[in-house]
Amino acid sequence: MGNDVAIYDRVQNPTEFLAALGRHITRSRMFGCETEDQGVVLALECAARRIPPLALSQKYHLIKGKLSMKADAMLGGLIDVGGKYEVISHTPDMAAIEITRDRKKQKFSLSWEEAQVEPFVYLGKEADIIKQLASGSKPNLKPKYATPRSRMQMLWARVVSDGVRVMAPDVVAGTYTPEEQEDIVDTTAQVIETSGPTLAQVAKQPVQQPVEQPIEQAAIDAEQAEIDADMKEAEAGVVAGA
Repeated sequence: MGNDVAIYDRVQNPTEFLAALGRHITRSRMFGCETEDQGVVLALECAARRIPPLALSQKYHLIKGKLSMKADAMLGGLIDVGGKYEVISHTPDMAAIEITRDRKKQKFSLSWEEAQVEPFVYLGKEADIIKQLASGSKPNLKPKYATPRSRMQMLWARVVSDGVRVMAPDVVAGTYTPEEQEDIVDTTAQVIETSGPTLAQVAKQPVQQPVEQPIEQAAIDAEQAEIDADMKEAEAGVVAGA
């Protein structure tokens, strides 16, 4: 057992240790943590798996608080459980792989043409994109898929994830690749629209000074009469007492 793993056995105060480890993980930016709470979650994962943070970062990445597994880590996990794979195509137009496990063999593929009829390659909310595709119109493509290399990486990650998920679900255990997780976040993000004026419009509007309301003279006279009556009553009481 390496010293980097045995350190978990020598921890005297687990709460303080995990909090400190979480801070270091967050500040290192290895996993894409945005808060120290996310770093603590990864620290707990390290302790539970009894592996150092660097080893965890080789397999996993954090996308908007969700733990994702890299495609090459999925393939490594497939080999660890006795599976095999063969790369059939790895291009910007087609990703294809053949996976074998327990004498069962299956081919998985995804082309760029097929991906273009799915909502995850376009900008906007998934429901809106599906409506546009169903009506025959083409939504705006995400900028990251405008280049061949990014398309190649996305197609490969998705076909690997799909294949390993079918043939070795115990390897992925419900996690997705970073490429898939990023697209899930993108297509489910909602844009909040308001019908009111923008900040710029508000800034241009003249500041309205408060208008002083005129005081009714009748109200003043009535209040003064009430005060005079109270004073006379008080004076009468003093005289009577004398």
